[in-house]
Amino acid sequence: VSRCRYDQALDPPGRAAAAHAADPRPDEAGLLDVLSERAWCEHHLGEYPSAEALCRDVLTRRRALFGAVHPSVAWSQFRLADVLRHAGAPEEAEETARAALTTWDALAARGDGDDYGRAAARNLLASALEDRGAYDEAGELRRASLDAMVAAHGEDHPDVAASLVNLGNLLKLRGDRRGAGESYRRALGILRDRVGPKSPDTALALNNLGALYVGDRRLEEAEALLR
Repeated sequence: VSRCRYDQALDPPGRAAAAHAADPRPDEAGLLDVLSERAWCEHHLGEYPSAEALCRDVLTRRRALFGAVHPSVAWSQFRLADVLRHAGAPEEAEETARAALTTWDALAARGDGDDYGRAAARNLLASALEDRGAYDEAGELRRASLDAMVAAHGEDHPDVAASLVNLGNLLKLRGDRRGAGESYRRALGILRDRVGPKSPDTALALNNLGALYVGDRRLEEAEALLR
């Protein structure tokens, strides 16, 4: 996403946060939502120290407001973990992503889960594990996310395609290029049918499969695919 778009997004959350803080009886939950969005914008601008500080503050205050097991707490853990991962703190990122998944699992156990949030936490934890080469556990998480998306949406949903792309990337890292190709082709078929050939997601799936073909010296297939 372009820097311009995030720069444009930063000012309104800043003004809204100031307005909430000036209120003698602020809506704490609403203020924390605004601060969380500001932290997310700063994260995508690469302003990791300020994003991390905001994420930690929001997480602490949401725990105090809602308790330890709440969707807002799980999302705060997720966002902090993602900031930490991109800021170069892999061990804490992995620990925080595990905490987010644990919170989503606890919510699911009491019937208050969110399939999307749980899948997001699994995928983020898998990415953190891949960063340090822990491919076995990462693979279990990628497959669990894929199974969950299929169970929730059926075989041909864009979220299933996203899970297939993630799995394909992991298989490629592990040297299973045939398995990676199968995952990329399945994802591409879903995306072409469901979101169309001009979607950025379809373009990404095309690029992944084309790069795999190029690496395998299947140049005619790559050219036909990417033409």
